[in-house]
Amino acid sequence: MNTRSVLSAKSWLTAICLLASACTPQATPVESSPTPSPAPVILALQQQVEGASLGEFFEASFQAIVMRSPEEVLETGLTDFYGVTDARLDDISAEYRLETYSLLAAIQAMLETYDREVLPAEEQVSYDIYHWYLEDQLAGQGFMYHEYPATYLSVVSVPGDIMRFFGDLHPIDSLQDARDYVARLQQVGTKIDQLIGWLEASQQAGIQPPEFAIQWAIHGELGALVVTPPTGTVFYTSLESRLGLLAGVSLEEKEAVLAEAEKAITDIVLPAYQALVDFMEGMEVYPAADSGIWRLPQGESYYDYLLRHFTTTAMSAEEVHQLGFDELDRIHTAMRVIFDALGYPQDETLVQLFDRVAEDGGWVPGQE
Repeated sequence: MNTRSVLSAKSWLTAICLLASACTPQATPVESSPTPSPAPVILALQQQVEGASLGEFFEASFQAIVMRSPEEVLETGLTDFYGVTDARLDDISAEYRLETYSLLAAIQAMLETYDREVLPAEEQVSYDIYHWYLEDQLAGQGFMYHEYPATYLSVVSVPGDIMRFFGDLHPIDSLQDARDYVARLQQVGTKIDQLIGWLEASQQAGIQPPEFAIQWAIHGELGALVVTPPTGTVFYTSLESRLGLLAGVSLEEKEAVLAEAEKAITDIVLPAYQALVDFMEGMEVYPAADSGIWRLPQGESYYDYLLRHFTTTAMSAEEVHQLGFDELDRIHTAMRVIFDALGYPQDETLVQLFDRVAEDGGWVPGQE
């Protein structure tokens, strides 16, 4: 699951692409913190959509959701569209994440004030998709500490996300972009502090990462980063290479930005990552032999939630597993028919039969 924030524009688009029908997940979440009182963002949205058409409500509420992730707004090129002028990183504190869940619940309640039955067919589909998406996100609230946001594969971790954000995703098409880049670098310490708070809360909830995940992190990408000189990190080299391509920016301006970036990396970014590594080295873990969601508190419920989240189906894990076996049998049977038509021996394994196909058919280079 995406660890950047509770939700993102990408997760919304993914939900639309995945939904083949309007199914509703009924996860059994673990007990979670109380939902906070309505925040100003909720009150503002309620005033904005009062008396709005369904289309206007979709647009306004979707913007409120997207704006919860400044990084997502930047990556998707929506800063000008939404009139965003401040350079911020995502807030991943528990308070902010709970506020986001509160916003989602409020949006769902607003959506349900529209009478679905009187809507045109196309709007009913949009209604169902949006409702499913909101319910799916809200079902995850009880599992907000079940992820491994810093210790698992770097491609789905917060520290890895930060490195990719600055290394690949942050645009630098102008001098202002470069200055915003540095402004965001100066916030990395705060975000890492929030991540450590997240990990502390996870430990208190009995959510421990497997030992191998910790080792991968602190002896892999994170361990390599904290011993790298500031100007050798991706935070500096990405800025340096792309800043060098900017036309109309003087050498003095470029050097000034790079000097500020180096200072931010030296004083803020690398110490923050070192603090994270130090914390992770002292985390409680469990042996690799016991790794798996099943061993977490409410692990089976969490697995069921993930299954519905990623497949949009209400099938159980056992049913999905059996479906896989059934499909393999169906595919293998169809393949055997083709192999029989080719006159291949019926007592050979599929591996042997594929070798025959390769030998008889030969190899055709890609260019040909």
